[in-house]
Amino acid sequence: MELVSHIPDVQANYQGFKNLASHLRTGAWFLLSIQKSGIDFEKNLPGGIVYSQLIEELENKVDYPTRKKSYLFKKDGEILAQ
Repeated sequence: MELVSHIPDVQANYQGFKNLASHLRTGAWFLLSIQKSGIDFEKNLPGGIVYSQLIEELENKVDYPTRKKSYLFKKDGEILAQ
């Protein structure tokens, strides 16, 4: 499993998951993502709306790469929300 997060510190991510787990019922599921990391993604939604994630590679830091992610909802090519 690969974790891609806006929080570059591993220990801070671990603590965040512990905090999250404390709010879930025993045996509950938590879905992190349905898309692969670092690629553009589109999903058709009801009503002809398309959800898109666009990835722009920025610079590589010492410990991790940086990316700009844009999230869009479109219908008939028109951006409804970004």
